[in-house]
Amino acid sequence: MLRPFAPLACLGLLATLTGLTGCALVDAPREAQANDATPPMPAMPSPHWADDVVAPLAATWPDDHRRPFLKMLAPMAMRSGAEHCIPPSVTVAQGILESGWGRSNNALELNNLFGIKASAAERGDRVATWEYVGGKKVRRHERFRRFDSWHEAVRQHDQRLAEHPAYADARAERQSGPDFVEAIAPVYATDPAYAERIHGLVELYGLDALDEPALERAEAQQRCG
Repeated sequence: MLRPFAPLACLGLLATLTGLTGCALVDAPREAQANDATPPMPAMPSPHWADDVVAPLAATWPDDHRRPFLKMLAPMAMRSGAEHCIPPSVTVAQGILESGWGRSNNALELNNLFGIKASAAERGDRVATWEYVGGKKVRRHERFRRFDSWHEAVRQHDQRLAEHPAYADARAERQSGPDFVEAIAPVYATDPAYAERIHGLVELYGLDALDEPALERAEAQQRCG
């Protein structure tokens, strides 16, 4: 059986001129054959990449109210961290500390997981809080921002760290979670032990495992410039 599209050199005048005594198949050039080949499709990244990272880590978290909170917050922090080039371990640890595992009045009534204050132009409510003034812990009333959801709170938190001039120096350290914590702590909080508290939460719950996958995606998407 003849292969399709292979040109034929047959008897007749051509045979007379070339000395051919029959029909011969002439193969197409190998370069052309190679060009006709369909290139392999690149592997598509999983849309659930953050959940895939969190799943094995979640098995190590305490089987109480902390596990569902971490399973909810960690993937959100990873996706937001990849978008804003912010270490998600820091975001999660701050969410734990500032919201009391999502149980504070700010978290439940304002969807404010991070103790973010409200400017005059932003939605917010006055809430009693503790601040350190002159090294002493005092009770004060401050306006805290109101968010539509915890998801919005996470994105606004990371966007603030990624863009606000107050954190410009800290952004030079964001490829290292511990260094980033040390850099943002004096600006973010009045508590002199704030960085130490964040470090402790990151270590206790293995949150540093969240950083590399998120920051690698941020770099690949040129989010860290």
